This record gives sequence, C-alpha cells and structure tokens, in this order.
Amino acid sequence: PVVLPPDPVVLPPDPVVLPPDPVVLPDPTEQLVAPSDLTVIQDSGRNHLTWTNPVSSATSLTLERCEGTECTSFAPFVILATSTTSFTESESPRGSDFTYRLAASDSTMTVYSNTATEAD
Repeated sequence: PVVLPPDPVVLPPDPVVLPPDPVVLPDPTEQLVAPSDLTVIQDSGRNHLTWTNPVSSATSLTLERCEGTECTSFAPFVILATSTTSFTESESPRGSDFTYRLAASDSTMTVYSNTATEAD
C-alpha cells in the first residue's frame, strides 16, 4: 500500500500587532481664537483701534460697530486681513459714541473680541 504523509498542520498566522495610536496634541492654528485687548482712542478726530491677534484658524476678520455705549446691535463695518492688528477710520462719525468689536470666523463658527467704546 501507498502510505501518504499526514496532512500538514496549518497554524494561524502570527497576529499583527499595531502600535498604539499616537497622542496628537492640538495645533493652535487649528483652533478658532478671538482677538483680544481691543482698544479705541481718538487721534486727530479719528477713531484708532488696536488689538492682539492670536494664532488661530480664522479665515475672516470683521470689524463691527454699533451706536452707543451699551449697544448690542453690532453691524459689520469693514472686513480685514486675518493678520491685521490695527485700524483707523478715515472719518470718525460725529455726535455719537460707537462701540466696536472684532468677529473672527472659520468654516464652523464665529468668536468675538471684547468690546471697546470711544466717546465723541
């Protein structure tokens, strides 16, 4: 008779061990952060605004203003480059107080700076 060798033993392959997922720290440029330290002073009859612009994911920066010292109805006033840190009005309005704020936006949300008011 013909003797056949025994069937080979098939072992499962060695398990693949994946390294643990790396800890990824958030990149500050991927977070939307509002400008801060907004101030306004009158200089030669014009309102001059300055602020600190943090590293942020902002894709737009809009200066907004409203009439009065306690106002809340802000309207877009001028769109600025996201790296801008100051703005001077070409002509300041007479006879009213204006309050300003900055709106920084990205594709998901908008955040606002503090407000600043310069009395006329």
